[in-house]
Amino acid sequence: MRGSLRDETPLDIAARYGHLESVKILSRPEFKDGEGLQDLSLKYPGIPMTPNAYPPFGNKKMTPLLHAAEQGQLEVVAYLYNNRGNQIDAKNSNKHDALTLASYAGSEPLVRYLDEFIFSTDYEV
Repeated sequence: MRGSLRDETPLDIAARYGHLESVKILSRPEFKDGEGLQDLSLKYPGIPMTPNAYPPFGNKKMTPLLHAAEQGQLEVVAYLYNNRGNQIDAKNSNKHDALTLASYAGSEPLVRYLDEFIFSTDYEV
């Protein structure tokens, strides 16, 4: 696994591995600032439970949307964009955005989605 669990929130991990239902649960407002994590930490004592920090968390400056894009997780990226659109302009510590990370992942469907629906700009000629 890239990075350390200490540098990733539960939402980051769910997004990275494409667990859409977990992303939906962990995106709820009660998890954003760390409240609600105590129940999860009691159920899963081996997994560090840190708040879903925004702006980007950890030394790689990755948001959950960037984690999902890096792994080509189209459904997760679409959900996060539609429900937490403020992450779409984020860049990691290497100044890569979601479109760049999706390109590196070789995820043509995600690249098309990001290019067509999010990053495209209509120009009049």
